[in-house]
This record gives sequence, structure tokens and C-alpha cells, in this order.
Amino acid sequence: MARRCQRFCFHYGTHTLCPANRNLSLSICLTVMDERLLTAFITVADTLNVSVAATRLNITQPALSRQLQKLQRHLKVTLVQSHHSGVTLTAAGEEFLPVAQSLVNEIHKAEAFAKMLSTGRFSEIT
Repeated sequence: MARRCQRFCFHYGTHTLCPANRNLSLSICLTVMDERLLTAFITVADTLNVSVAATRLNITQPALSRQLQKLQRHLKVTLVQSHHSGVTLTAAGEEFLPVAQSLVNEIHKAEAFAKMLSTGRFSEIT
């Protein structure tokens, strides 16, 4: 039975279940918490409104704001700019959005792959 790693890894060109035992030069390793941060950013980018995004994510607006701040601190870049009628994406936010979407998609693929391995069913994920 395959053991599920506590980390998920997105690696350009190669899918791996657990990078803990490998040296991957172009990988971005994500914890489950980081997936939530990326999902928060994607939802805010979709709605351009923190309150609406918070409602969609079933969390409070202050909690969502903290998640955005944490992501921006981690990345060391401002992704969204707040103003009286909502938020807008910065140029960096516009550039990062497709990367965030791709990362979340890859995390979901890794989760599905791990689930198939744990049940003994294996098929190729595209």
C-alpha cells in the first residue's frame, strides 16, 4: 500500500508522489495549507471582492485577508491591491494567477493519483 506524503510537489515535466527522497531542482513543494492560500488567491482573483470570495470559501473576510497576506509575505510580492470597491490584481498577481491555477490543478491530480494507488487501482492521469 502506498504511503501518502504530507507534501505535494509540482515539478515541471515530471510527476512524483513524494519528493522527500529526491533532489528536484525545478520543484515547488506545497503543504496542504499552501493549497488553501493559493485557492484563496484564485477565488479573490475570480471575484475581485474579498467579502464575496470569503463567502464562496465559507470563511470570514478577516481570515481570507490573513491568508492573502500570508501568501504575499511568503512570495515576497504584492498580488492584490485593495480599494474602496473591491480589489484588483497587480501586474505580479496577473502573472502569478495562471501559475497558481496550474499548481492547484497539479495538487488535485496528485491527490487523485495517491487515492488510486491506495485503493490498488492505477490509471494514467492527464
